[in-house]
Amino acid sequence: MIIRMPVFMRVGDGEELEIGELEFPVTGEVTLTGSCAAVATLLRAAADRFERVEEVPSAAADA
Repeated sequence: MIIRMPVFMRVGDGEELEIGELEFPVTGEVTLTGSCAAVATLLRAAADRFERVEEVPSAAADA
């Protein structure tokens, strides 16, 4: 089974856009809880899977 979570982003007052999807393969028995700690752990694991993007210097930094 795969758990899929859509990822949305909004900048300022702009429109919310779906920018991707997180997939978590699950094997065996699954228990879902409402624990904030469990959600934090899930989000940390997701963050670890994101590709690192090289920072590009902004024009403001050059001024």
